[in-house]
Amino acid sequence: MPRAAPQAVAEQHNSLEKDDLMKMVRFGADQILSGKGGTYTDEDIDALISRGEERTEAMQAKLQTDAKHNLANFSLIADDDNGTDTFAFDGKNYRGADKGKGNFINQPQRQRKRNYDVNEYFRGTMNTGTTSGLKAHAADAAAKKRKKGSSFQDFQLFDSARIEKFNELERELATKKEAQVAAIKQMRETIKHAPMMALGAAPGQSKEELTKLAGEMEQKLSEFKLPEEAEAERKKLMNDGFPDWSRKDFKVCLICGLPK
Repeated sequence: MPRAAPQAVAEQHNSLEKDDLMKMVRFGADQILSGKGGTYTDEDIDALISRGEERTEAMQAKLQTDAKHNLANFSLIADDDNGTDTFAFDGKNYRGADKGKGNFINQPQRQRKRNYDVNEYFRGTMNTGTTSGLKAHAADAAAKKRKKGSSFQDFQLFDSARIEKFNELERELATKKEAQVAAIKQMRETIKHAPMMALGAAPGQSKEELTKLAGEMEQKLSEFKLPEEAEAERKKLMNDGFPDWSRKDFKVCLICGLPK
């Protein structure tokens, strides 16, 4: 009998741990184990287990109630603090004083920087706001591309010599125009530091005279281009050729006797 009761308890509680055993001792198990001359019955064990379950349920209910109460009424004010708030200082309560005032530090306004514009820079440097300035003469890049010469083949039936003559003239005009543009830029830089005529500037060196001269030079930039007659003739020569022909096409034309 003395060994049967512990075995029954072990079968009912296979996962007994140290804490469980301590609870059993705490809730009166020591009285049963030490009472009646070291003998105890199944009824005593059942009474012990029933009383332990009741105490366990009561403790769990109390813990849940206390936890909900503490979370719902959490405060930094102690019970014996006489109502003193942590936001109270020098007789004034600062709780909620700065609500809705925004950030503590005022953020500076973001500034967007413009990308570097070469045309805008030269327009300001040359002090010209019209489209007839240097920007209007940027089409001379096509003339510079023709410096390598024509790439026409003999079997394409182009008048290469005549076309190359016009291309050479166009390259010379483009070179002169480029030198004129550089001279205008240099003169615009000089105008910035030139004295006014009223201040006793030397003849031809005053700001007014240099500005007028730079404007005249700028107006003459449109003259550095191929004459209309020469441009029309070159266009006709280009249309007379066969740029899509290969040597095989040329031989077929000769064999068949087709006119050009």
